[in-house]
Amino acid sequence: MTLTHEEQKIMSALPHGEANAIPYRTLAFRVQIEPRRFRRLVKHLIEVHLAPVASNSSSGYFIPACMEEAKHTVNELRSRGAESFIRSRKFGKACELYFKRDIDRDIKQLSLGGM
Repeated sequence: MTLTHEEQKIMSALPHGEANAIPYRTLAFRVQIEPRRFRRLVKHLIEVHLAPVASNSSSGYFIPACMEEAKHTVNELRSRGAESFIRSRKFGKACELYFKRDIDRDIKQLSLGGM
């Protein structure tokens, strides 16, 4: 699958190496793409085109310069996923206590078109 013009601009603007990472807003400005669209395009590049676009929460986006940087990014993503899952469970429990309702049952009914 071929990259679009915007995707090509993003890939060309990405620095190599974590030490050179650039915040997404700065990159979006450089390639003249609205920040939300920029993030959606990066997600598409990774998930559809399997582009090795890495990011970290402290410095920004980059192309890994070595396998160690790639492994660091994978570990950070897995950690965020686990943290989000734990936070969603705790938030659901808090809402169940607050509203005195089973949130999972309500979500299931909502997804089935009920309620």
